[in-house]
Amino acid sequence: MFPNDEALEIVNRIEITQKEQVVEQGKSSTESNFKLAAFSEQMSYLISSITASGAGSQKVYQIAIDQANALLDQFKPKTALAQLEALRKDAWEGADQITKWKILTNIAAAKFQLNEDKEAARLFIEAAQYNRDDEKALCNLALAYLLLNNLSKAEQYIDTVLQKNPANERAYALKVRTRSLRNEDFDTIVEQIPEEFRSLQEIASALGDAAGKYGNLQKCQYWFEIAYKSKDPSPGVGIAYATSMLLSIVIRMYIQKLLILSIWD
Repeated sequence: MFPNDEALEIVNRIEITQKEQVVEQGKSSTESNFKLAAFSEQMSYLISSITASGAGSQKVYQIAIDQANALLDQFKPKTALAQLEALRKDAWEGADQITKWKILTNIAAAKFQLNEDKEAARLFIEAAQYNRDDEKALCNLALAYLLLNNLSKAEQYIDTVLQKNPANERAYALKVRTRSLRNEDFDTIVEQIPEEFRSLQEIASALGDAAGKYGNLQKCQYWFEIAYKSKDPSPGVGIAYATSMLLSIVIRMYIQKLLILSIWD
């Protein structure tokens, strides 16, 4: 095990490396991948070298979790999952309750990105025992039961969150998704969301998804445009907005072609 001061020095150095990665994102993919590989190697070395009682251990775990989050944001679930599984193996016994919750939650998120919905749901439910009253944990439970198609239980957790915090963006987004799965009228779904919250990215994106599910491409594009124009839109929102625009263009071209053909007939 490292001496305390040496461990903390290395942890701080890795934090600096992590921040530098944000800058590196604007450079070539080769440089960024090299940075990522070097960072992952440092993390593996540190995690195996600092025990639960060692200085900076929880800080190291958090850096590793943040790194996995960054990978998930880049839609690299397999790489994130490998790092998280290694962290779970090496750090579990010495991790505190919140760290265990974060590890399991991020593994679940990786599984979700890999379309392993039932396993993701199981992990979200398992994680909740380590952070029972947290709004994010309760929202994750709602998502878990939504993935398991237990809409009534999902709605129970959504209502619990909104009672605790009537301005919880994610809870309203999940409410849109559950109501959509119940095939409620789209305009009725919109009316259930307070007007002042509808333009928030996650809610607008959920409304865009719901409109698309109902085949209303005009409203789908409208809500995804609102989500895209919100502050710091996620890559997924940008892709969804571009897709909705493309579909609208293709359908307009198809209709125009049909009109021209009908004139020729």
